[in-house]
Amino acid sequence: MGKKIRLVVLIILVVCFPGFLLYSCYRFSYPYGMQEYYSDKANYIRVEGTVSHFRYTSHSKTKLYLAFDDVTDSRLEHKDFAMEGNNLTIAQEQGLDEKVTIGSRVSFVTAPKCFYDGCELPIAALSIDGEDLLLFDEGFENLQQIYK
Repeated sequence: MGKKIRLVVLIILVVCFPGFLLYSCYRFSYPYGMQEYYSDKANYIRVEGTVSHFRYTSHSKTKLYLAFDDVTDSRLEHKDFAMEGNNLTIAQEQGLDEKVTIGSRVSFVTAPKCFYDGCELPIAALSIDGEDLLLFDEGFENLQQIYK
């Protein structure tokens, strides 16, 4: 009788384990709750700051890292920010590289929650001196493509 129970348990594990593994890869491709959080417009806030760090990941300019000296909003869980994908492309087409430099005062929209160590908060809208380089509605939709 003990061998039959072991065999049944083994069969159940062999059949169920791959399903659990695939589900976990799908469900947790981003930290838990991240997709739901970024898909809610109510989670985004407007912040102003003076650029203290402006760096691309590589020569291909596919991701931009930004940091600010004087961002003091207490809701922000992290002080590093990033733009990538279509949001970065749109801002570049609007003159991002010429208009935003270290020392520039900018206004931007971000979601303040950090989901993992070393995260960068996404920038969903960006403006400098009243000129929009990326509008929130378009930036928000583009972020949904990144985090799906």
